[in-house]
Amino acid sequence: MQRNLEKEGLLFHGQGYFKTARLICQQLLEPVHLWSTDNPRVPDGWLPIRYTSFDLLPSALFDIHHGIELFLKSTLSDLGQSDRSSHDILHLFTKIQRVILETEWIPIQINEDQDILTQEEIDRLQQQVIPELQELIAYFAQRKILQEEIDDPQNELFRYPQTRKGKSYNMAALASIDVKDLLWRIDRLYEHLQDIGYLVAVDRRHQPRKGVTMIKV
Repeated sequence: MQRNLEKEGLLFHGQGYFKTARLICQQLLEPVHLWSTDNPRVPDGWLPIRYTSFDLLPSALFDIHHGIELFLKSTLSDLGQSDRSSHDILHLFTKIQRVILETEWIPIQINEDQDILTQEEIDRLQQQVIPELQELIAYFAQRKILQEEIDDPQNELFRYPQTRKGKSYNMAALASIDVKDLLWRIDRLYEHLQDIGYLVAVDRRHQPRKGVTMIKV
């Protein structure tokens, strides 16, 4: 089976953005590094200066949103429906969601001793993973972590302090973000997006049918 380099590149970078966001959360929860360490801008004798939520969370939130986008685009590429233009993760997810829910997936068994896609796993993906993913993606797409909803389908917020349409956010809200909860959401997103990608990948590779037909939205 010919390699899909677009899919692989998108997935590789999506994983990297998630890992960076996770590292930021770990640093805030259990500080390992100091901003002042070996920093030529900090005079000798100053007290140690830690990184704060204001320093790191805007980047983490952008990384999460962009990581979701790349994961979804990787899966769409594997479905033969590349989307290089949209940054709207709700729109991208809806396209994949309908395929996952409306396709009659077939369990895949390599031999009598090795199932690589069971009916139980298909049911779990359709009944548990997709609803959880929908909630998680909406949480970040709608900026609910800021205790307010901001329309930002182009993923401009956090990359910039405001969108081109003039939408901004209250930076003071960064201080109240529950970093433990954020880390949990990162891990769940990563796990579920990998699960969906695996379903599509093994179906493509072993072709229990001629292929998955993309359902138009």
